[in-house]
Amino acid sequence: MQQQTYIESSYSSHSSSSSENENKDVLFSPFRDANEIQLLSEQFDITKWSKHVLPQQSQVEKTPKPNKKQVGKKSKNKVNTSSSISPQKKKSKIKRPKMKDIKPLNLESEKNLFFTMKAAYNPQFEYVEVKELGPEQPHRKYEEIALKIIDQCIKEFGSDLKYAEQEGGKLLSIEETEHFFNDYIHKLGVQELISYEFQDHTVAPTSVVHHPTDGKSKVIIGLPINYRINRIEGVLNHEIGTHFIRKINDRQQQWYKKRVKYHMEPYLKHEEGLAVLNQLLPQALKQKGKPYLFMAALHYISVYLYIQMSFAKLFHELRYFIQDDEARFRECLRVKRGMKDTSQPGGMYKDQVYLTGAIKILKYRGKLNFIHLHSGKITIKDCIRFGEIGQIYTKNIYIPPFLQELEQYKKGLDKIAQQNFINFAC
Repeated sequence: MQQQTYIESSYSSHSSSSSENENKDVLFSPFRDANEIQLLSEQFDITKWSKHVLPQQSQVEKTPKPNKKQVGKKSKNKVNTSSSISPQKKKSKIKRPKMKDIKPLNLESEKNLFFTMKAAYNPQFEYVEVKELGPEQPHRKYEEIALKIIDQCIKEFGSDLKYAEQEGGKLLSIEETEHFFNDYIHKLGVQELISYEFQDHTVAPTSVVHHPTDGKSKVIIGLPINYRINRIEGVLNHEIGTHFIRKINDRQQQWYKKRVKYHMEPYLKHEEGLAVLNQLLPQALKQKGKPYLFMAALHYISVYLYIQMSFAKLFHELRYFIQDDEARFRECLRVKRGMKDTSQPGGMYKDQVYLTGAIKILKYRGKLNFIHLHSGKITIKDCIRFGEIGQIYTKNIYIPPFLQELEQYKKGLDKIAQQNFINFAC
């Protein structure tokens, strides 16, 4: 039986409505009202918090320095695809689990128990099959930027919920969500290639399933709906305009199903970073919009907190940044999924790719052809490499709506970079 592949979205609209907890002796007390949220954010010092809470550098395996070959260095010859190419050294690969395989089977019962025990319990998750998550360690290269983004956003808006409400507007109904999805899909003319489905008990608010048998894709929308009126366009840009478009365009390229032959790099980090930027684009193009990479930065910080923290401890420490209990539980679940006993340190490192990838795209935005970057599942380096020698097929590929005005698109990226203290570029 063929497996489906999942691509998960980082960016929820982050807008669950929290109910006031009447029990006054809750161990990790949730924030109860706007005044308390405002008071806490005024008193909170993220610098002191980070020094106290974040693990020491010695606790985090240092990421090896990347190859410093200039990205985009012009090649004199065309890409050599002959069998005489000296193969690159093969790394010992660990088969990592699919996202669908590390969704806990007993998620709802363990979540109920967690809140029943006043957040003083570490969930014991069960899975279809226990699989090794891999040896990767989170890195701290962009820690300073991540903390700065989080701090500035909360100082400006008062809390994560206020940011979502002020920038995002009202929550959408299922019917309104269907309308926006249908409209976006029909305008692209891809209604025969992609569909959507609402599901309960999802880990991520949105994910895309690609079925290998019929080549069709499906967007999984988590219930209850977390989309907001002013952010739904960004969600569609992320899931359909980026993940789906790059997937469907990839079939037109010479490297399709021949990635090893063409020495293609792993693309996940750059794809997720691109999707995050495309999601923030509608906010960036508004005169008074504040396109903070808030959730990407929060995912980045959360990932390396798991090195030393249990689920319950992580839930407690994130209270400064995520006021809603349900949303905070989901954030902890994202980085602790794959583990059976969440009292143990460790978890899933994947969610650092959103901020890391976004920074990389912004860094090289001056050198990138963004039509080429959306023409398939390619990295920055491969995009420049193949583009320089004219080996990217662009005739009859699908172009997402936000790329119809390229100058506007680039201005939007410039604003996102400026808003998030990403002042370096190549």
